[in-house]
Amino acid sequence: MNPWLIVLIIVVVLLLIAFFLVAFIPYRMAFYNNDKYSYEDSINHLLKGPEYEKFNDVTVEGIKNALEYPHKDYEIISHDGLKLHGRFYGLIKGAPIILEFHGYKGNCVRDLAGGLNHDKKEGYNIFMVDQRGHGLSGGRTISFGIKERYDVLTWVDFLNKEFNNPIIFLYGISMGAATVLMASSFKYSSNVRGIIADCPYSSPVEIVVKVAKDMGIKEWFSKPILTIGAKVFGHFNINESSAIEEVKNTTLPILIIHGTSDTFVPCEMSKRIKKSNDEMIRLELFEGAPHGFSCYVNIERYFKLIKDFENNLINV
Repeated sequence: MNPWLIVLIIVVVLLLIAFFLVAFIPYRMAFYNNDKYSYEDSINHLLKGPEYEKFNDVTVEGIKNALEYPHKDYEIISHDGLKLHGRFYGLIKGAPIILEFHGYKGNCVRDLAGGLNHDKKEGYNIFMVDQRGHGLSGGRTISFGIKERYDVLTWVDFLNKEFNNPIIFLYGISMGAATVLMASSFKYSSNVRGIIADCPYSSPVEIVVKVAKDMGIKEWFSKPILTIGAKVFGHFNINESSAIEEVKNTTLPILIIHGTSDTFVPCEMSKRIKKSNDEMIRLELFEGAPHGFSCYVNIERYFKLIKDFENNLINV
């Protein structure tokens, strides 16, 4: 065999290996969940850092309440064949249901337990969802709302059949907030009344590039590599959808909540989302709140905003 041909083959193989590693490693870091911990173990997976640790006691209390409250577990199948798990807290028979979606690498109990006592008091039922790739739901790939937005539709259809078309509000925090906003342009039945989004990001590609930048990786490198990794190994296009674009076509009223001290998902992202549809979106900022903790910075104001928003839409 021609020695130059052998060299060429070796170079091509090495380039393919390099490409694989360069795209696969970012995929594993950003889009793959290798730690789907149990609800009980959520206490050992609280957010790290002094801005979060001061809320540990109240967070743990909420998790323990969620584990002890009576509930019913449900499983459904997604549009693409994944098992999806939900946890229903039927606090008041026939009451409106808040369909809730948690954040990145969390689960429904860790991220959503804080509202249980409030919603029981105000007369709402809670349906917490483990997003695909998290908790008891199937899969390992996290697509930052690209595929998850279709799961919102699937869960709404399930609730309509299981509970005879109850009044439904969509709620999400962090990635869950972006997910429900990215699902906001779908056409829902009239019993779906509104969306509450706590600290959403503007688009999947913008948040992964921002986090990479925080790690010292330049956008010119991170953006194409993350895009390729998502496409090749996650089988999704990270540029396919965004909260900014989808809210332009929504018919649902939206309440966005964001902390001004959020360094993970800057509140500027929520401001840009609001500008996409000023008429349908109300934005409320919480001074000094870090990522996902507006609730605990001012719990009275937080739940009053949500209560007023929901109550104004129940009889529409």
